[in-house]
Amino acid sequence: MKNIILTLLTLISFSLNAQQIDYDNFNTKLADSLLFVKINEFRDSLGLSQLIYSKVIYNNISKDVSQLQSDNMRCYHPYHPNGKTKLNSIKKQLKIELDSIMGKTTYGKFPLGYYEVCSKLVPVRISSWGYTTRLGKIKTYDDLIQKSIRAWVVYSPSHRKILVGEFSNKKIMLAAGSIVMGKLNLSTSYTGMYVSFQIVPLLD
Repeated sequence: MKNIILTLLTLISFSLNAQQIDYDNFNTKLADSLLFVKINEFRDSLGLSQLIYSKVIYNNISKDVSQLQSDNMRCYHPYHPNGKTKLNSIKKQLKIELDSIMGKTTYGKFPLGYYEVCSKLVPVRISSWGYTTRLGKIKTYDDLIQKSIRAWVVYSPSHRKILVGEFSNKKIMLAAGSIVMGKLNLSTSYTGMYVSFQIVPLLD
């Protein structure tokens, strides 16, 4: 079942790699799927274990974190590793989800918190002196995802440490992420993209 899910997500990524971004109709759900696939491809290139996609994490944490960043127009970590409140509220759902994916053989426990990377990109200027202007630096969903991952890996040692981390002694790590469009800040006409990605390992 795990391999089927990873295969389906990979097929989704093929259709998105060259797809142009329409900033007036940004497809968050498709971009979020590609974000997960590309991070797994990056991990695979390093010989690391594959992450398992979690709809529970996506619906209850990832979308909330990115939206909260967007609403506040700043990049920060609303929830942290070892900040147990949010994760504790969904652990039962995570266990049910994991059993349905892996079969009821995955005995272990979830940690007190989860690992998270967040960032903010500025891909487009919406208006300039009364007319719309496209900067053109990020044209496709693939461009956007590659830029996000590169920023984490190249420019942030703490974020890279999370993306290449092996946090589960059982080699089972649930993950999801989300990208939300919003204002960069109140003083400019730029649009920001708020990106977050969470990893929840299973421990002995």
